[in-house]
Amino acid sequence: MKEKIEIQKSNYEWLLNSINNADAKAGFLITVVLALIGFTLTQLNGILDYGFSANCIRICIITVTILVLAFLLISLSFAIAAIWPRLTKKSKSIFYFNSIRNLNKEEYTKWVLQQDENSILDDISGQVWYLSKIVENKYRNIRFGMLFFGLSILFLLLIYLVRL
Repeated sequence: MKEKIEIQKSNYEWLLNSINNADAKAGFLITVVLALIGFTLTQLNGILDYGFSANCIRICIITVTILVLAFLLISLSFAIAAIWPRLTKKSKSIFYFNSIRNLNKEEYTKWVLQQDENSILDDISGQVWYLSKIVENKYRNIRFGMLFFGLSILFLLLIYLVRL
């Protein structure tokens, strides 16, 4: 039984590390997207004043620039969704801070000491399952954020190739 608990504890720690890695990736994505939004907005005046002979090309570049900004905002939204805290009130676990935060030290200690090995294994297994769902959701949001970020980069390259 203790081996199963140790395995679940290592799974729990691995998932917490995965959550930290996902948060770091999302934070980096937010930083880069915000910098690219700033860069695009500062270059917007130059794009609008660029002397194109055809009005059609100018309208296309303005449309693509708006599309780039929209994709960057979508990417930013997914990155923020990845780091947004997830709280649940229905979870009652000795490992979940939201279940513990309203207890004083004596109540929490008594609650933990009342647990037998089977209930601890059930509790940590439930938390491992819940954390795996959080990791899945975070990486899905990061994946979509990176997809829209990549599309915005491609459109930005298109704008600058047309300007050449």
